[in-house]
Amino acid sequence: MLDERESVPESLYTILRKLKRGGEEMKMKCLLLFAISMVFLLSCARNSQAASITSIFDSDADGWFVQDVFQSTGNPGGTFSAGWSATGGNPGGHIFKDDPGPLAFFLAAPGKFIGNKSGSIGGTLSFDLSTSATSVGNVDSLIWLRGSGVILSYDASKQVETTFTSFTAPLDSSGNWTYYQDGLVNSRAATDADFNLVLSNLSALMIRGDYINGVERTSLDNVVMTGSTNPVPEPATVALIGIGIVGIAGAEARRRRKKRAVDNY
Repeated sequence: MLDERESVPESLYTILRKLKRGGEEMKMKCLLLFAISMVFLLSCARNSQAASITSIFDSDADGWFVQDVFQSTGNPGGTFSAGWSATGGNPGGHIFKDDPGPLAFFLAAPGKFIGNKSGSIGGTLSFDLSTSATSVGNVDSLIWLRGSGVILSYDASKQVETTFTSFTAPLDSSGNWTYYQDGLVNSRAATDADFNLVLSNLSALMIRGDYINGVERTSLDNVVMTGSTNPVPEPATVALIGIGIVGIAGAEARRRRKKRAVDNY
């Protein structure tokens, strides 16, 4: 038989014990406490759902910059400012960079995309990308997520074009993600546990800008990191659950009082 403690939090287990041992008044109090606890837990779950983080570049580069990377190890090289234009995006403004040197370059996200982003596990990262390079082919390592000594690398299933192309990557193991330890060693398919590790302590989010052995210009627009799409009860639903539990408790109390009155008659 499953121990109640294995399926409910300790505080709720305590309430259930008191329900078994206490009198009618104690049971009523415990049911009310249980209702309040459920409403509180569901409210916390709703509030913890991550809001979308966006960069649409209509007024400036929004803190994005360019990071050179040693392709063989993943170690960072130099950093550069990103260009910004108020026009030519998809639509409106966008950022861009001409290849700054011999290393692979990435467009790197600012602080609002960095830190504890565990609320985005199960969400998506989407953006519009274009390059002046032609015949690029499908792009390996289009996105890098770095954190906790790990790099998660996303391989795209389509190519970057000379006009803006939209990409969407799931932020979980359902996408074409590869796990690497820092130094680009010990590769394997990424797991959901890897996303928990990296996104809870994200130190870099980078989108590849370098596709050829030559000089190209890469442009980026409409970056959006969404939260999990797992359904979270709306406030009205949470309230109805609480009212329902309290109503059940009240009905039970009335039934017991009526039964006791009949027994004492």
